Amino acid sequence: MNFYYHKAAELNIAQFFKQTYIRIALPFLAVVAISYYINTFFEVTWLHFAVSNLIYSILFYLAIYLLYMNKVERNMILKIRKR
Repeated sequence: MNFYYHKAAELNIAQFFKQTYIRIALPFLAVVAISYYINTFFEVTWLHFAVSNLIYSILFYLAIYLLYMNKVERNMILKIRKR
């Protein structure tokens, strides 16, 4: 499929992947490192599993919102939250 996009639609797929996935790697790795650090202090239970997933989700949302989204995307999120 990437071949089609590159040849027929004349899109630069390498640049797309670079802009998309490399930019998201930093927030993802930061959240994974923080989550791993938090998980080392607790024993494994269902409650711990649920709480750690909640913390991971909140941290990932904040990291993406602050580090990855542009102004247009942030404004779309704010409009959804105001409803």
